Amino acid sequence: MFINYRRLFNIRIRHDYYSDGYPDGIGLDSTPASLKKLKGGQMLVKPLPAGITVLYRAGEDETMPLVRLDELKLRFAITVRNPALFQTITDLDESPSVRYSSSKRLLFQNKPENHSEDPEDPERLRHTLIDADDPAIAESGRPGGNLLVGFLELTCGTDGGELYEGIQEYSLDFRRRESFWKYLVVNKTSRIRNRDQLTIVDKSGEDSSLYDPVEFIRQEEPSNGAGRSPGQDIITFRSKDPIPFFEVPKPSIQLMESGGSVYIEHLPNPNPSATLKQAGQQFESEIYVYV
Repeated sequence: MFINYRRLFNIRIRHDYYSDGYPDGIGLDSTPASLKKLKGGQMLVKPLPAGITVLYRAGEDETMPLVRLDELKLRFAITVRNPALFQTITDLDESPSVRYSSSKRLLFQNKPENHSEDPEDPERLRHTLIDADDPAIAESGRPGGNLLVGFLELTCGTDGGELYEGIQEYSLDFRRRESFWKYLVVNKTSRIRNRDQLTIVDKSGEDSSLYDPVEFIRQEEPSNGAGRSPGQDIITFRSKDPIPFFEVPKPSIQLMESGGSVYIEHLPNPNPSATLKQAGQQFESEIYVYV
């Protein structure tokens, strides 16, 4: 007996931190209630690269469903394998005035009237924030293993359209976070003799089309600054503008004397798994450089 399944919808997860746009380690898991609905509708959930697809069992005509539903409401748990990396590189705030915290979870919801059948232009889903003690979270079950960061609620077939007319396409979009880069240059060996001429110049625009150059401004650092040993000579530079996290390192940030010698041709980028330092409403990534 031939059993035919047809695709109902695709959900792809996107994250602009990754060079190909597809994240590693973010998963979607059907909640117990949704698994029951899927089973009752003769549907299957199968993995895609960075996403999932849902299929329904078709009847003898190989098109119409064997079990017909007028509408479908599903919930999927969003989990991450590497929480430290995810929370550092991802902008989890709902807006500048609605900030993410450990007491919040993400909620993605589609709008049935905006559904798309174009894989090149899917319905793009952005998150809002809900309280971690929201009763709906407890009712959805707790996926094992990876960290639960939120939920996707998907509603199909309630906009007057036919649920099985075409393949609906969704994109679960995550935005990368940005931070001000703060270099703390430690003149450990007294190699830097003319410290007043020391500067950081970003030439990444010459070596890569992925980045625009950023200006670094020298800052005065208090003599008892954090992380400093007594008598340690530290010169501090901070980016004038925030720099987004990106999987591909930003090249050619040079530590040099003005118009003179280059001490370091490629300064390190921030560790994406390191904790960010919050300065007011801004986030800083501190990078210690020993010369």
